[in-house]
Amino acid sequence: MLSEILLTSHYHMQKVNIRVREREKGNFEARVVINGKRYSRYGNSISEAKKKAKILLEESEKSNVLSKAIKLSVAMQDYLENVKQARVKASTYDRVESTFRYHIQDEAIGRMQVGNIKSSDIEKHLNMKCQAGLSKSAVKKIFNLLGEFFRYAVAIREIIYNPMDLVEMPHSSKFIHESKEMELMTVDELKKVIAIAEKIDENGKPKFRYGEAIILLINTGLRSGELRGIKKQDIDFDRKILHIRRNVTYAKDRENGGIIYLIGDLKTENSKRNIPLNNRALLAIQRLLETTYNPDTDYLVCAPVGEIVSNSPLQKCYTAILKEADIKKMGLHSTRHTFATVILKDAEDKGQIKEVSELLGHSQVSTTYKYYIKTSNEDKRNLVDQLNLLV
Repeated sequence: MLSEILLTSHYHMQKVNIRVREREKGNFEARVVINGKRYSRYGNSISEAKKKAKILLEESEKSNVLSKAIKLSVAMQDYLENVKQARVKASTYDRVESTFRYHIQDEAIGRMQVGNIKSSDIEKHLNMKCQAGLSKSAVKKIFNLLGEFFRYAVAIREIIYNPMDLVEMPHSSKFIHESKEMELMTVDELKKVIAIAEKIDENGKPKFRYGEAIILLINTGLRSGELRGIKKQDIDFDRKILHIRRNVTYAKDRENGGIIYLIGDLKTENSKRNIPLNNRALLAIQRLLETTYNPDTDYLVCAPVGEIVSNSPLQKCYTAILKEADIKKMGLHSTRHTFATVILKDAEDKGQIKEVSELLGHSQVSTTYKYYIKTSNEDKRNLVDQLNLLV
């Protein structure tokens, strides 16, 4: 059921359309557009919904502050669809939208009116998420999204006061989520994995289609998306250098459903880098050119049908190799962790942490220290034992 009336409002001396429709739940929604933004008001009858829309117009005439009458979930969805989506990559927008839908939209704070939300309400919400077991990075995403939404609302003068000004991230003691220990292989396991990954079957073909791709990951520390974005033109055989220039990501296909794979920018500006290739990496590339390379697209690692391979087949291949090697199941990113850990053992002694950071494509050297440099108990014991000389 749909009815439409034309009301004359003194709001900027313009006529405003109010459209009313019946919802599946049996109530009615009145929609009105003010300053290019759509607002909805609900009622149990057409007249009730229209009345609320008229009140909204009257309030907007007086103060131009609509937030006191609009729920955070409605206002934030409008912000995401009409502002945020145009400013970021599709894959980034998917992650932001997911944060909104799972951690804000249907929560108590999402049902609050924007203009009535206080700093204490936001802090309560963040602390609740900590106690629910979310990781620090997940809560940080909620914190950041709320921050940018309220800054925007203040900038366009929908609200005067930004409740996020007094909000800080919850203290580390508030989190009950335990971080996963970094997955990596020992040197012996590494050798075993490479030996299995390069196996040939009775027909002289690779036993694992992406076995050499796994070996290339181990010898370069590449991210999965970076590997899948390699073209033949990126390989300098004479200088034994691999140019990392692009990344493969995925995003929702909002027109047809499912997901689509995108060739896009690298994770950070420092991710654009040149990686020296050792002999085993060169051999892996040569073998991939014979098995997974698509000359039509120039991509090095492709599916049997010629399309760029997704992460899933690579992970399945890696899992099968680990199983045959009698090694516990790990994520594909463990190849990168292993690469970093192995080369850092020598790099620390030589003071070459910056070089390792550049190889990994980290935006800052501090990232390399934070995630990869861990002193052992034996190292610490040796330092403390130096005090024995004083006795």
